[in-house]
Amino acid sequence: ASCRALEDYGIKIDFMKSLDEMIQPGNAALFLEFVGKVEPNVLNVLRATGGEVLKASLDPRKEQALRNAIAAEAVGMVPAPATYS
Repeated sequence: ASCRALEDYGIKIDFMKSLDEMIQPGNAALFLEFVGKVEPNVLNVLRATGGEVLKASLDPRKEQALRNAIAAEAVGMVPAPATYS
């Protein structure tokens, strides 16, 4: 998905730009979704792998819209982003 499309779902362009600057050729990013509170031990285990842990939160409506877009893209049908007031 393009940066502009992800911004429509609540993911800030500044966040995406910082990821672009951090991820060097030959490296990768891992995106995880946690539902509910994340225990500190989980984050400590992830940090121990040598990577950097970044956190971001979406409101429930935008989170669901992003899930729908990802699912639709997986089958080749990307919906237009919902508008929020």
